[in-house]
Amino acid sequence: MCRAEGPDVEQFARDNADKLRVVGLGTQDNLDLAYDFLDVTGTSSLPMYWEDGSFDSWDHYGVRGQPAIVLVDADGAPLGAWTGGIPEDDVLELVG
Repeated sequence: MCRAEGPDVEQFARDNADKLRVVGLGTQDNLDLAYDFLDVTGTSSLPMYWEDGSFDSWDHYGVRGQPAIVLVDADGAPLGAWTGGIPEDDVLELVG
């Protein structure tokens, strides 16, 4: 997610909490930068997974740039992936 779409992602997560969980993936060089990003974007209430810049999770899910959305099931298997802003209708269609 980018800075501009942070509030929309936060709202989408709140509006659909009964259907899905939005988790941020931080790949900044250090954890302080990751938390600063959450504060600036207004998404500090979202759970976040942070990795140390290795981009292993990006490689795992085929992410090549930001912003990106990857929808995974409860077991971590990918259901869909998009580049750009969160495609709300597409995501909701996949989660039923």
